[in-house]
Amino acid sequence: MTTTLLWLTVMFGSPPSSYPRADLLVDPQALIPPPREIVLLDSRPAGTYQSGHMPGALSVSASAWSRKFLESRDPQTWSRVLGDLGLSPEREVIVYGSIWTESARIWWILRYWGFEKARILNGTYAAWVAAGGQPVTNAPKPTPSSPQLRPTDRLAEKNDLRGRLDKPSVQILDVRTEREYRGETAGTAKTGCIPGARHLDWAEFIDPKTHKIKPPEVIAERLRQVGIDLTKPTVTYCHVGARSSVAAFVLELMGCESVQNYLRGWSEWGEAEDTPVAKPVK
Repeated sequence: MTTTLLWLTVMFGSPPSSYPRADLLVDPQALIPPPREIVLLDSRPAGTYQSGHMPGALSVSASAWSRKFLESRDPQTWSRVLGDLGLSPEREVIVYGSIWTESARIWWILRYWGFEKARILNGTYAAWVAAGGQPVTNAPKPTPSSPQLRPTDRLAEKNDLRGRLDKPSVQILDVRTEREYRGETAGTAKTGCIPGARHLDWAEFIDPKTHKIKPPEVIAERLRQVGIDLTKPTVTYCHVGARSSVAAFVLELMGCESVQNYLRGWSEWGEAEDTPVAKPVK
């Protein structure tokens, strides 16, 4: 306990009683009713959205956005995609879904394109309903915009990451299951993990009962236990960017200022011929 408190004091000045970037997280009560000036993005499946959603919310697909992002990071293409929804980097956007991997993927892509006011609802859509939120079924029609987009340095790519493996200043966090991390599952030409990667299953960030982010002191302790220093640049990865987007969000929430997401993750690294692999033992 003494060691833990000392580390937390060095990291935060004192053990964190709140998230260093609490502004990234939105409490369900704050959206009853949702403020009109905020853009709400519902990342649940379209059929679920149609059966009931937050007033004013627009339906978006996390899987469709992810596929498009992997196909193209052309600013003009994404200006049309986001502009059709009436979005621009200056506006405050809140993303919600039924599971964290939906919300986090949308949030991460928005942040990549410079949406510094993008946030996520804590506890998913179910928490908003449980708090007294009143769903509606009418879908709003957004006013199109023409946002000027500039990519940020939030994306890690294979060749760049491979060239940084021997640099101790960069931390790599594998947030897949332990079996995936240790190379005990099939599905790709290679199994295992990126050499030097620390491991922490993304699910450990989420309270399984409330579906909310766990308290900051709990997260800080788990990060310490696996050797992640929030003052150092960190790269997250999973199989194809969903779980790693949740981890990227949590690291930023905890105050890490340099977080990159290796979006293609093991689906690329585990198939490439030029990538080294490690298989940690228990």
